[in-house]
Amino acid sequence: MEENEEKIEQRFTVKLLSAPEVSQVGDALEFKFALEGNQTPMLLLENSTGPILFRPEVISGKATYRIEGKYTRRSGQYRWQLIANTERMLSGSFQLEPKKAPNKIETYFGPRSIRAGGTDYSMLVIMPTDVYDNPLSEGTQIEIVKQLDDKTSVAPAVLKDGFAWQLLYGEEKAGRMLVGASVNGIASKELTSIISPSNATDFTIVYERVHEFADGNQVISFKTDPITDRFGNVVSDGTLVNFIVTNTKGMRLQTSGTTLAGVATGRMLHPDEADQWAIEAFVTGEAKSQSISVSFVSSVADFDVIFSEDNRQMNIGPVIGFMDTLVPDGLQIQLDLYADSGILLETKTTNTQFGKGQFILEEGFFPNGTYKLKIQLAGLEKEFNRNLSSNEVE
Repeated sequence: MEENEEKIEQRFTVKLLSAPEVSQVGDALEFKFALEGNQTPMLLLENSTGPILFRPEVISGKATYRIEGKYTRRSGQYRWQLIANTERMLSGSFQLEPKKAPNKIETYFGPRSIRAGGTDYSMLVIMPTDVYDNPLSEGTQIEIVKQLDDKTSVAPAVLKDGFAWQLLYGEEKAGRMLVGASVNGIASKELTSIISPSNATDFTIVYERVHEFADGNQVISFKTDPITDRFGNVVSDGTLVNFIVTNTKGMRLQTSGTTLAGVATGRMLHPDEADQWAIEAFVTGEAKSQSISVSFVSSVADFDVIFSEDNRQMNIGPVIGFMDTLVPDGLQIQLDLYADSGILLETKTTNTQFGKGQFILEEGFFPNGTYKLKIQLAGLEKEFNRNLSSNEVE
């Protein structure tokens, strides 16, 4: 709204000669008024950054207010008032449009990793600005470029409220999605989103081992075939695969491996006694393998036990393995000690060293008397009834 003419005390009159209506940011502006009287009014200019007062240049009753370009760098609506003696005499408004050519394009893109399949997406937000950092005009045309593998597509977008956005979907094939935007020949930086494989699908496993003997020393390996998603993409490197082993006693053992080129390998020691294993593998929450069965036979045919004269010391071995050599160090030997009444008193364990093991029953812990001794090694078991006596040498 503008007031073309106002009188103060019948002595001072102001008339608008010229004022800007629409211009571009950074332009110098000029207001002209015809004055009748002895007062010099001030021009108050307001925009989103605040108010500024300007003094005129008065020549022959004409006041000219010159607004330098440094005061017009913010786009949007400006309001002006001509003030004399603290009273508003005239007022009006005008619009400053941003520059047509963009100076830079701000882009925001994410998430930077999506799943293959064509239903997951990343969002691109574009905010082009002019040399004074003003958003470009509403309706400015934007081109969004997307490249997947060797395919390039261009999609239009329109600036609204200072920005434009678009959802960019991946495809069934895993890889990289490259995107960018351009406005009036000015390009944004290139942005990337990784298209990761989708959920794994069921797979198969096999096992590899040197021999079938339960020596507690050799390693058996479980290996998957290349694991893929439903679109044929090999799953990401580092995908965790858990191998679950169930033995004949119902105990569950676990090993795990991570994928490399879709293949995961888990390793486990052979048991130390004859056993039957059922093995399955899982990618938690996504996929599983078939169940495979592995048999192990005992690596030891027999073993000797030699008692001391007072039966308090037992020497086991030398224990000979399947290759007619000493069994590896660390093979577990277990002794169950029962009272003559059949009550289990204690269980002791030791491990072979150079093919031998030893148990000593101290007199202070085990009084003289008759005991049943059960010795287990590599799945073999021997029972003895022995009378523990005092060491006559002591």
